[in-house]
Amino acid sequence: MEGGTMIISVIGAQNTGKTTFISDFLKAFPHFTSPTLDYRDLILTQNLNINREGDWRSQRIIMDFIIEDLKIQKASGKDVIIDRSVIDCYVYSEWLHNYKRNINTNDLRDLYWDALSVIGMYDMFLFFPINMTPDIKIEDDGFRDTDIDY
Repeated sequence: MEGGTMIISVIGAQNTGKTTFISDFLKAFPHFTSPTLDYRDLILTQNLNINREGDWRSQRIIMDFIIEDLKIQKASGKDVIIDRSVIDCYVYSEWLHNYKRNINTNDLRDLYWDALSVIGMYDMFLFFPINMTPDIKIEDDGFRDTDIDY
């Protein structure tokens, strides 16, 4: 993208190689940066429920963080690659709504509209589907659920 910031978001399920890809991408394209703080930092500082224990409060805080960070990255004037996006947050919230039943329909709708309001700020999404994942060792880093079926 000429004359402006390019924001790429790497999206998809846990344990699909997103973080590994971003690390390799940054080595290959050093003019790109990645945010120094990400949603993992937020999870730690706010003591948020994640994975199967996720809830409305956690999803609301994470969505607000992702949106605010997106605006900061866009204003930075730098080319940025980001781990996760509003799409990830919404899709996971949909899963919690459908399977855990701990996010109600109105709250889910609010997350949807919030995600939709900023989706145009991204220039590209790179989706890492589960079935296309190369053999990547699943690390228990306190964030990822290590149950491959989940």
